[in-house]
Amino acid sequence: MPIIACCVMILFLRFLGQALPSGRSWLSLMVIVMGAVLYVVTDDGFQVTAYMWVVCYFLSITAEMVYVKFVVDSVEMTTWGRV
Repeated sequence: MPIIACCVMILFLRFLGQALPSGRSWLSLMVIVMGAVLYVVTDDGFQVTAYMWVVCYFLSITAEMVYVKFVVDSVEMTTWGRV
């Protein structure tokens, strides 16, 4: 999901000090995000409860990605130790 990718990149910048992607990458992600927003806006069967599960998934997967990246970068492991 491109929205998750955008948030993960911002959190990587904020908490892990990594660089942001290029402008072309951001533009590509924003086009995909706008497509997703357009889909939600035009959804005939829109129900808030259905999209609440999407929000829960979004928050949990974003936190998990940033936490795992932090652990992998901060814990000393050999190449074989990461397997």
